[in-house]
Amino acid sequence: MAMFTVTKFVLIRNLAIFFIAGNTLYHLFPFPPIIWRIGFVLLAFYCTCLSLKHKLLGVEKSILAFVALNLVYFFISFLWITPSTTQIGNTLYALLGFNLFVLLGTKGVLTGRFFSTVATIIALAGIPYFYHAQKLALENLQGNSEEVTNNASVIFLMLLPMLFFVKHRLLSLGLFCICIFFLFIGAKRGNILAAAFPIIVYVYSILKDSKKSIGQFLCILILITGVIAGSVQVFLADEFLIGRFIDMQEGNSSGRNYLYANAWNLWVNSNDLIHYIFGYGFQGTLHNMGKMAHNDWLEILVDYGLLGGIFYLAIFVSFALIYVRMKRQKAKTILLVAISIWFLKTLYSMGFMEETLALLFIPLGQIVAEEKMKKEILA
Repeated sequence: MAMFTVTKFVLIRNLAIFFIAGNTLYHLFPFPPIIWRIGFVLLAFYCTCLSLKHKLLGVEKSILAFVALNLVYFFISFLWITPSTTQIGNTLYALLGFNLFVLLGTKGVLTGRFFSTVATIIALAGIPYFYHAQKLALENLQGNSEEVTNNASVIFLMLLPMLFFVKHRLLSLGLFCICIFFLFIGAKRGNILAAAFPIIVYVYSILKDSKKSIGQFLCILILITGVIAGSVQVFLADEFLIGRFIDMQEGNSSGRNYLYANAWNLWVNSNDLIHYIFGYGFQGTLHNMGKMAHNDWLEILVDYGLLGGIFYLAIFVSFALIYVRMKRQKAKTILLVAISIWFLKTLYSMGFMEETLALLFIPLGQIVAEEKMKKEILA
């Protein structure tokens, strides 16, 4: 029976990565990408139901409560609009992945070899996905420009925390170099800024671990220095990217400042206690402003009101409490790196609706699973 249980969770683990990789490489297959997404959501829902049989940590409850809030608002909103099934699908894909990987972590199937394999698969799958997304963006410009920002670089941002679990140092460094390269040529300012802290922590960690061998330390130092110097050179040679950062310093945030102001005013000046506390419903920003807010907190305030903001904040508070309780420094480091990426994305993008958030939950799931098992043993 024990062998059957382990085999079952290995199968679930492999299916989850299969669906994620397939979703990343959707353009290579002759069938709609929604098949991959539905498969992953159903698998994650099944694992969520399994996890409910055991005692859940506060962070698991917080994420499930926020998922439930999204679903309730999605169905209620049909009373006055037709909400997007794509948006609720993306949200379920992203958020339900957390419980899936926590469950797999408690079953001991998220091994070091697994992280090395998955990080390699996702990095390699991300390359054709990146160039496919860039091709589509250029086609949309219809020859008016040869420079675009590539949102697909977010894959390489979400991959960074996983590299801390890759035990083979050369493989980890190679994947790190790939991530840095595509983050910079993607020219997505938010993704580059969100990667800054993880990059610093990763470099510090890998140099610290190699101090026992002077030769190895020097080789890694030279390699990392070369990668950083090369990245800086790419940055300095890219007038488009430099121009975007200069624009950002001058207050040009691709229209986000207007979106933020409109979303804030829509909520705070609603003059209606119902809208203030409960919001305007699923996709309230899109319905009332014509565009998404591109900021999780403002999006939630408009859509779900103060209630939704409290639900979402509870997730990050729960992670903070886990961080405080943790004793192992490496686990604390990985948790901090992963949450810093998620939190920064909430400020400039649609973090909780981003499918690639599921990638971030793979290392986070393992960290939380370790804490969960430790708590159960002490109990």
